[in-house]
Amino acid sequence: EKQSFFIRQGIIRKLLSKYSSKDGVVVELGVGNGQLAKDLVGEGYKNIHLIDVDNYLSGEFPPDIVSFHQLDLSFNKLPFNDDSVDIILAIAILEHLENPILVIREAARVLKKGGIFMAAVPWIFSLRSKILFSTKGDLKGYNRENNHISLFTRAIFNKIFLKFFSVLETHYSEGYVSILGKKVRLPSSNKWLHKYFCDKVLYTLQKQ
Repeated sequence: EKQSFFIRQGIIRKLLSKYSSKDGVVVELGVGNGQLAKDLVGEGYKNIHLIDVDNYLSGEFPPDIVSFHQLDLSFNKLPFNDDSVDIILAIAILEHLENPILVIREAARVLKKGGIFMAAVPWIFSLRSKILFSTKGDLKGYNRENNHISLFTRAIFNKIFLKFFSVLETHYSEGYVSILGKKVRLPSSNKWLHKYFCDKVLYTLQKQ
């Protein structure tokens, strides 16, 4: 299972170290094989809760540190009390859900005031995506072969995210251009280029 760019590059772990303590309650949604959780256990995080529609976890996890909850995020509420969670991670999961609004509302319910919600979704505002929409009526990251079904325009993002959260940071995946069918990565130092030529965006949001 290929991990999200933001997990592979260590961006999630860096943000966690910035915004949370290792004693805080961390909830990861759509965990897949659990690689990020393994990394967090190795770094000393002590209270991790994993949620997915089925158990795809690979390997063993210490039961006193990691718990797994099987539920459908589109229809089931999060199994936590109000104002009880420090961090929620939704990395490359919201676009797969039939009802992502429930997840966002539930995140706002269970997070403590000032708690952090990290959400990574396809970046539909790249030049590549805009050209595709103008010529084909589709957006980059959304096609008949994948299971991405929910997207967030600027207005939708403002209405469903900013109702509960404020944006602290925005990170973009590596931008690239296609030359003779090959991807050529753009310089990592140029943030402006990545915004217009990347495929993914990561929002770090704080509960108001």
